[in-house]
Amino acid sequence: MNVRGLTHEELVVAVRKNMHLLIEKFGLTRDYGYFTAFDCESNLGVLFVIQINHCPPGKADKHFSLSVENARRLFSLLPDHETSFQSLDLDEDKTAGAVRAGNIILSFSGFAEDITNEALMILTAHDVGWFDSVKVQSISAISDNPYIRQIFQ
Repeated sequence: MNVRGLTHEELVVAVRKNMHLLIEKFGLTRDYGYFTAFDCESNLGVLFVIQINHCPPGKADKHFSLSVENARRLFSLLPDHETSFQSLDLDEDKTAGAVRAGNIILSFSGFAEDITNEALMILTAHDVGWFDSVKVQSISAISDNPYIRQIFQ
């Protein structure tokens, strides 16, 4: 399956590469979660959900559900929202971790902090050429994402 000219394997490679960058640079301990790609223009909706590394059994259902929910929620708020951080409501299990890259939403759940999930998706969109540095700055400014701020300073 191609997503804006990339295979899902190429997207997963970019997610893993940027996950490793965040782990190494910030001393994070989790290296697992679920990555969702969502199509905003067709009736397809969720294109795929892929487990990244081995998600512990007690965490798998939660991160799978949150990754998909973040993408669907962001889609429901287009065109006004660029990131699921804009509709964050932890009391309602509405977390951050999804960003819109044109007609595709990228979403991840797995890191302990939602803002880290968002950083991973911003870095991935930048890595595959879907975000330039101006878009990275504008998206990360919405949540004042400290990870992106440090990486792009």
